[in-house]
Amino acid sequence: MLRAVRPALIRRSLTNIDKAEFVKLSVDPNVVVIDVRDINEVKGGTIPAANWNHIALGEFPDLEGLNDKNFELLFDFPKPKDDQKVVFYCMSGRRSHRAAHLWETFFNSQNGYNYTGGWKEWNESWGEVEWKKWSQATGFPLA
Repeated sequence: MLRAVRPALIRRSLTNIDKAEFVKLSVDPNVVVIDVRDINEVKGGTIPAANWNHIALGEFPDLEGLNDKNFELLFDFPKPKDDQKVVFYCMSGRRSHRAAHLWETFFNSQNGYNYTGGWKEWNESWGEVEWKKWSQATGFPLA
């Protein structure tokens, strides 16, 4: 008996970037940087970028199937084009990895990048006291 063999979907590996690469990309206004942390974390501070935006990871299911106009109405910034790099970051790189994967899946694109260090690495000079103050101010527990 012959069995049909389904072709494997060939997909690029998600591109992870380090802090040095993130610094280079973040100053380019054509690169879209999306912070996927929740709003309380964002209130505690953001990483500066020429084209910074916010979509909490919990809102990502709303992305599926959105056209350009509805994307902009929902998120208050234009939907990035397929030729634009879209860099995601979170606290430590886990949620942003998921976000980049969902982005590429929902929009059938290959323009998602994950900053693996996240907010914690960006602020690595902070000591334990500063992180505790940040945690208390935002209501976000430290892991």
